[in-house]
Amino acid sequence: MPLVKVRRSGQITLPTRLRKVLGLAAGDFVEVSLTQENALLIKPSFQAERRTIDAAAKAITQELVKENRVHPVKEVSEAELEAMIDVAKQRVFERHYAKSF
Repeated sequence: MPLVKVRRSGQITLPTRLRKVLGLAAGDFVEVSLTQENALLIKPSFQAERRTIDAAAKAITQELVKENRVHPVKEVSEAELEAMIDVAKQRVFERHYAKSF
């Protein structure tokens, strides 16, 4: 477990590896809370999650282009789109999270 220093202003620097695993970039917000065990819990906020969703949407679009579907929204049913989103989310997770640990 990495050791971080609390600065005079109360700031901490998250190690690069953890920022990559969480998908955090400069300017992102995180939610900070205290657990019952007095442990600090830091979770990415909507902005970091939004980039993951955007990456999933891009992956879906690329898959649709490979299949020669020019207008994916018009040609794909809601169930098909949800299934593709699930696959893309899994791929994003595997690329960004699974290999980090």
